[in-house]
Amino acid sequence: MLALCLFFAVSAKSQLLAAGEDFKTYYSKGIYYVNLYSKNPAPQLLSNAKEAFEKALELEPKNKDVYIYLAITAEFAGRVSEAEKHYKQAIELDKNNFVAYNNLGNVFIKQKRNDEALAAYDTAIKIKPDNYSPVLGKANAYDNMGRTEDALIEYKKAAELSPDNCIVYTEMGLCYANSKNYKSALEAYDKALSLQPNYAKAVYERISVLNELKEYSKALDAAEDAIERFPHFLDGYFYKTGILIVGFNKQKEAIKFLNENAARLSQHKNFYYYMGMAYMDLGNNKKCVENYTKAINLEKNVTYYINRSACLSKMGKDEEAFKDYQQITALTPDNAPVYYNMAEVQLFKGNTDDALKYLQTFLSKVVRPSMPAADYKAWSKKIKKYKKQPTAGEIQKIIDTLNKI
Repeated sequence: MLALCLFFAVSAKSQLLAAGEDFKTYYSKGIYYVNLYSKNPAPQLLSNAKEAFEKALELEPKNKDVYIYLAITAEFAGRVSEAEKHYKQAIELDKNNFVAYNNLGNVFIKQKRNDEALAAYDTAIKIKPDNYSPVLGKANAYDNMGRTEDALIEYKKAAELSPDNCIVYTEMGLCYANSKNYKSALEAYDKALSLQPNYAKAVYERISVLNELKEYSKALDAAEDAIERFPHFLDGYFYKTGILIVGFNKQKEAIKFLNENAARLSQHKNFYYYMGMAYMDLGNNKKCVENYTKAINLEKNVTYYINRSACLSKMGKDEEAFKDYQQITALTPDNAPVYYNMAEVQLFKGNTDDALKYLQTFLSKVVRPSMPAADYKAWSKKIKKYKKQPTAGEIQKIIDTLNKI
């Protein structure tokens, strides 16, 4: 049966343009490719689907369902602007199109246009008030906006509309976790898993919450269970590694575990992230730098630069550390502590003007709760009084005092 399906997937493309100008043929083939993609996400299937739907649209240019499927195809392909256009075209043809409004809300969420998402979901709710999906969408939009109370109201409404839906409880758990209500998050994940024990997202988010609650033994058991149940997912392996390092201080065991699974994990940035973390804790700065460099080659991540710069600094490689600090400020311009580190490097090099400049930037960006207001005002005033050519001793005094705060 599988061989027959694969043969059809290959032969259907060659027959696509020879099928004759029959709307149903093109439309059915488009749906076929979309459904096949959901089981086997090969990009060519989306190209095939788009071509089929566009041919169908040439024959029935006012068919709202074709626009819906064109939007879904674009959304699968990550072309959210194109998906938005097609959903709006479907709405133009049918002002009460529930699917178009609901999915348009999802597209707005992906674009972080939460206010527009709320409006789309509200319209979908008016069309089908008993459907949980737009209610869940509203909850996610509120959660993205930091409106936790509003989000939880909507999550609970969604749970009432779809009480056996594990996705609703999982998203509710994420909302609780985002607001650091980890006990309620754990309850929500447990509820989700009671409904669907193999829902991987709930499994992994539950491990994350157990970590936050510092229930490391339970978290480790859950991670090992996840590895056994979902051996092809990498999350469980990395959760276990992090728990060994942070929860149990077993860096050498973590390194051994990573090396044992290197064939499966070494193409992923987290392999090098956790390897670097373990070596940093062990004081092996050279190995730490090597691994964070490999992680950075896979993704320019602020955390990787911060950790690598710390090891470079310990190795006395201040010039290289300074280059990492510059990368950090490029990625996160409001990262106050890095400007402080840059000031220390410049002071060490004898560049007092630059050291003062970075200290002033540090104070302009520092989060007030991290420094008492009186101290902030006092040191801001002291730094401002130095215009040009402050002495190294004056700058060092500022740094030494700020270190004590």
